[in-house]
Amino acid sequence: CMKEIPLKEFFERTSAPEHERVLSDSIGDAFLYDKNPVFRGVRNRVFELGFRPTANASMDYFGWPMLGLDEILETRLLPYKANLRALKKFANARPGHFVLGDVFRSFPERNFIFHESCHAIAEDVWARRIGIDRSNSKTVVERSLFGEACANGSELFSYAFTSCPEEEFSLIMNSYFRPIGKPHQALKNAVAALGAHETLKLTVLFYFHVNYFVRLTLERIDALIDMTLPDQNISADVRESIREIAAFASTLNEAFRKRTGELFLNFRGVDGTIEEMTRTTEEEMAQRSLKILPMIDEFAKSVIE
Repeated sequence: CMKEIPLKEFFERTSAPEHERVLSDSIGDAFLYDKNPVFRGVRNRVFELGFRPTANASMDYFGWPMLGLDEILETRLLPYKANLRALKKFANARPGHFVLGDVFRSFPERNFIFHESCHAIAEDVWARRIGIDRSNSKTVVERSLFGEACANGSELFSYAFTSCPEEEFSLIMNSYFRPIGKPHQALKNAVAALGAHETLKLTVLFYFHVNYFVRLTLERIDALIDMTLPDQNISADVRESIREIAAFASTLNEAFRKRTGELFLNFRGVDGTIEEMTRTTEEEMAQRSLKILPMIDEFAKSVIE
């Protein structure tokens, strides 16, 4: 059980090689870079785009993370907090006493470079394929929700490659997504049958719909599968695993997304309520999905090793 692992053992088991692209002072970062291909692929791609991590506390991100994305894109700096030393100080206060379960009672500051890096990569894909138009409200909404879907989808998809509870805890410390239940097997089944690239594409597409507050019914899920993989004969078992992935995507907190999504889009210059911004018809959503799929495809290819 993850929560019963002594902190001393967690530190020993998550020791990983030094690398110029890892954050050795961030809990689980080096371990995830070494073990998780999605985490590593995102880090490698964002470095290729010229972004670099920083613990500079003067960034607005540390004052209000909602303002952080545009600042990250402008400065090409990815803010994080050096939290490993604090966790070790906590463990060393009473050697052998504390376990991971104690950390769940009051988390150290978590880091979200993984999430923000996905946004940066998605923004690059959008800019090269369509261009950035800040004057068109509908396009601003689409671009913002595409980036969020790429980040949401990558966080969930990374669980396809977890092999131990220490890795799962490291993901919790480095992403917004915390699974309600166990998505691991459904993701592994889909990857085994379809490959990592196609599974990530579907996962991001599901989140894109969820971020538009479109309900993922079985009929809609099957339609999105057939749209994404038109030439594949998918077995009933694999289709069921894909439906499970869609169900996990649907667990995003709707009330939270409405509050923060509306405020963020207002900040980006879009007026109105989130309901007005995301109001859509079946036909519009189908056309939007066809438009977005090539960009999801490019995003997935850029982060899958």
